[in-house]
Amino acid sequence: MTYVLWFAALASALTSVTATAASDTRSSPKRAPELADASERWILTSLYSHSQLSNNRGPWNVGEVELDYRLTPDTLVGGLIEIRHRSPDTDTRLGALISHQLNRALEIHGTVKLVPESDFSARQTYAAGLEWRSRPIVSLLFDYEYMDFPAGPIHQFKPGLRHWFSDATFVTARYSIGRAFHTSSFGTGSLQLNLGLEQGRRLVAGYAHGIDPEKDLLVPGVIRIRSDTYSVFYHHPLYANCELIVGMEHQDLRNSYSRTTGTIGFSTRF
Repeated sequence: MTYVLWFAALASALTSVTATAASDTRSSPKRAPELADASERWILTSLYSHSQLSNNRGPWNVGEVELDYRLTPDTLVGGLIEIRHRSPDTDTRLGALISHQLNRALEIHGTVKLVPESDFSARQTYAAGLEWRSRPIVSLLFDYEYMDFPAGPIHQFKPGLRHWFSDATFVTARYSIGRAFHTSSFGTGSLQLNLGLEQGRRLVAGYAHGIDPEKDLLVPGVIRIRSDTYSVFYHHPLYANCELIVGMEHQDLRNSYSRTTGTIGFSTRF
């Protein structure tokens, strides 16, 4: 059960953070399937996302490429690059990740992401966590994430519970607790269904509700916006080692703006 953490960052002139429990509804769907045999050590995933925003805000575009390599049957390492455009600015984010299965019940993981010259993204992101399958049908999740923005840091602690119906079908619930810019606490709850279908197909649907803390550099204090995020992703095998990934996500930030995102890409193993 390898790990990738993704984060939807800033909006327009604001330093904005969507609680990562919400972005979790986008993260697992992007994860490539487990290697089919020992000879397939590489996983290449490439995605493109386009977002339309309300209230006369310009569109967002993100192109992502991630390359993972399985060092051993229990250890995966990887690197990624993201090109993130919010007119008129463009950020390039570089990252590295590692996941290690300590035993059949316990997996640990970590991620580092850096933006050399940030216009709207977190300059540094560090995340670490574990998944403990305490029972055959239950996993306990513990994750921590730190993000460094020009306006200040954001910390999040994200415990969760995963119930397994089978190796391909499970439900994940999380509640994230965070502290934004030294002054404001916030929380977000999320629920995600990962449904394994026939012939290797996969459907992942998620919902998250909570507080999106934003900071306007020209306004004192932290702006707290209630946010609802809905997402659905579908994986369809194209051939034995490659799958198509398509998805939609809608986020409603009440009395502020809404964002609708379409994603398309592929993942292949070799």
